Order: sequence, then C-alpha cells, then structure tokens
Amino acid sequence: MSAPIPADAVRIEVRVNELKQLFNAMDAAPFRDRDLDPNAEAFILEWSRDADRRRPLALVVHLGGETPREEDRVALEEAVHEFFAHRAVSARHRLTRLFRLGRLRREQFKRKAEPIRAVRVANSHGRRHVY
Repeated sequence: MSAPIPADAVRIEVRVNELKQLFNAMDAAPFRDRDLDPNAEAFILEWSRDADRRRPLALVVHLGGETPREEDRVALEEAVHEFFAHRAVSARHRLTRLFRLGRLRREQFKRKAEPIRAVRVANSHGRRHVY
C-alpha cells in the first residue's frame, strides 16, 4: 500500500478506463519503463505548473470499470515516478549544457570585446607609431 496523500497536497486527478491509456502506445518498453502518453503528460504538467510550488503534488488516477489489482497500482506508481525522474535528469543535463554553452559564448564575446591595447600605424615614410 502506498503512503497516504498529504492533506495539503495539490491533487491532480486523471480519469481513464484502463491503465494502458496513460502510456504511449508506440513505446514497446516494459510497463515500468514506458513513456507516458503525450496527452496525459501534458495534462499532468499543466496542472502541476498551476499548483502552489510549496505544496506537494499527488496524482490520483480514477479507473472506470474494475478495481485495479495491487500489482497494477504499484507498477503505475513506479512507472510515473520513473518517467518524471528521468525527465528531471534530462532537463538538468540540458540546462547544464546550456549554461556551459552560455559561458563559452560569454568568454568568446569577452575576447572579441576586449579593448585594443595598442595600435601600430605606419605612415607613408615607414615610421611606426604606437598609440
């Protein structure tokens, strides 16, 4: 049995007829490693963005029809946690790459924008002047 939902949690409620509706039908991976259906993911993310960030989130899945088996409930919980954990790691990696790219570009810009320290000019008599 999973932990009870905290009283102050923002509840994101999803209604489906079958658990497989939550997952991408094109993904051939085992149930636990499958990607969420893009529509389900968008729905969950949209609700989570509107939620108070100081409050925990709780995903509540309502199944039409039969009562889910305990192993299905556990598999769903693990699959959703795994999906969003992988998504968070990917986002952190992308952000790190962007920061690294930004630092490189900033360094390149700084080198290009460095003030010119000395200018050598040769006049028509071949004399060089340093300014």
